This record gives sequence, C-alpha cells and structure tokens, in this order.
Amino acid sequence: MNIELIYAPQDLQPIIQNLARFYIYDLSEYQKRPCPSDGLDVDEDYSRYWEKSGHHPFLVKAQGELAGF
Repeated sequence: MNIELIYAPQDLQPIIQNLARFYIYDLSEYQKRPCPSDGLDVDEDYSRYWEKSGHHPFLVKAQGELAGF
C-alpha cells in the first residue's frame, strides 16, 4: 500500500476541520460521549496547528486518496 504524509499549509485547514469531526465522532464511543441530537459534534478550531510553535499539521493519503490527518 502506498502511504503519503503531506505537510498541510493553512489553506488546507478546512480539510483538517472536516476530518476532525469524524475523528471526534469515532472516539466518542471510547470517551463515553453521546452523539449530539443534531448529529454534529463539537466544531473545534484547529488553527492552533499553524499558530503554535511545535505543532505541525499533516494530511495522510493512502493509495492517493485522503485517509486522515
């Protein structure tokens, strides 16, 4: 399988924001958090990945398709 790790410049922040919703939803089972009635989980601001020293945003592609962050 071909896996790529790609640095995500800030103009790709919306992609990370969208993927994060799925990530938070998937973890909710283990964190014992109920799914909100509107089906949307917390819309956390991930801009800190570009603003704080030591944070480095990346996207992961598998077989050329987006797979995570």
